[in-house]
Amino acid sequence: MPQTSITLRTESEFKEQCDALFSRFGISTIAAINMFLHQAVMEQAIPFKIEVKEDHLARTVSKLPEAGRLDSKTGLYVLPKEWDNPEDDIYDKLI
Repeated sequence: MPQTSITLRTESEFKEQCDALFSRFGISTIAAINMFLHQAVMEQAIPFKIEVKEDHLARTVSKLPEAGRLDSKTGLYVLPKEWDNPEDDIYDKLI
């Protein structure tokens, strides 16, 4: 099969860290990238879990403005009155 090239730009220090890591496995960084690409094609997905760590998520959420409050009696989240839409009450009548 004919080959092609992919150009990847990254910081020099990061590449050195990658080279050191993959050399411990006896492969080059290029070989590791090729392994990743082959695995992605075989699985038709990214071959590892992508997630946001809890501490990052908590920091992000803590920066969001408070939109409501937790009712300590019911345990329900109470939104501000200005968010209330009387048209939504029609669904309460269906029950």
